[in-house]
Amino acid sequence: TGQTTLTATGLCAGWQLVKIMETRNCVVQEYIDSVEVTDPFSNLCAFNIQLLEDTICAGDCTVLLAQANGEVDPVTYVWNGGAATLADTLVVCPTVTTTYEVIATDGAGEVDTALVTVVVVPPPLLDLGNDTTLCPGTTLLLDAGNTDATYEWQNGSALQTLTVNAPGTYTVTVDNGVCAIVDSIAVTYSTIAVDLGSDTTLCRLNGVTLDAGAPGLSYLWQDGSTTQTYTPQDTGTYWVEVSDGICTAADTLVIGLGDIDLDLGPDTPVSYTHLRAHETGRN
Repeated sequence: TGQTTLTATGLCAGWQLVKIMETRNCVVQEYIDSVEVTDPFSNLCAFNIQLLEDTICAGDCTVLLAQANGEVDPVTYVWNGGAATLADTLVVCPTVTTTYEVIATDGAGEVDTALVTVVVVPPPLLDLGNDTTLCPGTTLLLDAGNTDATYEWQNGSALQTLTVNAPGTYTVTVDNGVCAIVDSIAVTYSTIAVDLGSDTTLCRLNGVTLDAGAPGLSYLWQDGSTTQTYTPQDTGTYWVEVSDGICTAADTLVIGLGDIDLDLGPDTPVSYTHLRAHETGRN
C-alpha cells in the first residue's frame, strides 16, 4: 500500500506483503514478510461503486457520479434500468425528491449496485408587491417573509423587514440554505401639493380667482365645486382638496374685506350767505 508507518490501515482482504528495513553497525538488513487479512466483513478493495447524496433547489439539475473502486476496466453502468453505458455520470432534474439506482459491472464480471436520493427543496416564497407610489410623509414596510431564511437587502441589511421612507428601487435576496431567490420593488413618492396662498384682506373681491394647481387632478371646493379655479363671491373661509388618484392634499384660505379710511378734515363753519352764493354760482 506504500504506507511507511509502524502500523497499516485500510488493507484489502487477502495476503499483504510488508518490508522491514533494519540498520545496525552501518549494515542495512532487509526482511520481507506477509500477512493475511481475513476479516470476513471487509469489502475493502473489492469492486464497489458509490453515489453521493445531493440536495438541490426545485428547478435545478445535478450530476450523479458513480465512483468505482477496485474495478477492472472496462466498467459499464446501467442507470435506472436503462441501457448499459460507459458513462459514469448522469444528469438529473427531478421536480420532487427522487431515488436513483445504478448497476455497475467491471471487466472481471463483478457487479455492484448503488442507490442515491436527490432531495428537492422548494425555493422561498417571496413577493415584495407591485411597484408603488406613496404619499408625501408616509412610509412602507417591506417584509421578505421566510422566517428560517437569511436576507440581504440592497443596503446590506440582513433583517427580514425594511422600512421605506425615500423613493428608489429596493431589492432583497432570500436564501433558505439551498435555494436563493431575489425580488425587487420600485417606490416613488407623489409630488401632489396645493397652495392657495396666505390669508388675506382685500378692499374688494372683484377679479379674485383661487387656483388649486396643475391641470389633470381632481378638485373639491368647500361648496362642492370641482373645477381647478374658484372665484369667491364673498368674504369667508375657502378650502380645496386636490387628488391625483393616490394621494390628497388640501389647503385653506381666509378672505376678509378691510375698512376704507376716509378723512375729510376737521369740521369748518360755513355761513348761509356763502353757501347761497356758492349754489348760485353753480347754477
